[in-house]
Amino acid sequence: MTIDARRIARADPPKAVYVHVPQARDGEEDQPVTLIMGRSRQFGVNIFVTVYYEEGLGAGSDEILERAIGIGRVVNIQENGLIQVRVLREVSNQSGLWQRIRSCERAILSHVVIKPSVDFTSVGIEVRFNE
Repeated sequence: MTIDARRIARADPPKAVYVHVPQARDGEEDQPVTLIMGRSRQFGVNIFVTVYYEEGLGAGSDEILERAIGIGRVVNIQENGLIQVRVLREVSNQSGLWQRIRSCERAILSHVVIKPSVDFTSVGIEVRFNE
């Protein structure tokens, strides 16, 4: 049992497989997108997640840089295990990337991952320690 838990904890983060973009109504701004992510046992409904974009560190390197591009919330885990993440906040200097995500570009979506952790200040929570 412990070995299974460790194996699951080390699993690669789920990648985006599709994006649902609600139709904007007249005079309204873009609606929040919902990312449809691959399967993972590390997530539950209503948890906050960080959305990352993976990019290579250069030619010939297998290493990647994960760039935080947004904050979301898991709104559903489907019967087939796919995870629905509603994007709550997009990093403002990544608007071009988000436009490509909204366009469902497969080459871009395959580099979008989520992780079940969020910086407290990103969600407006102040943490103080008694020191």
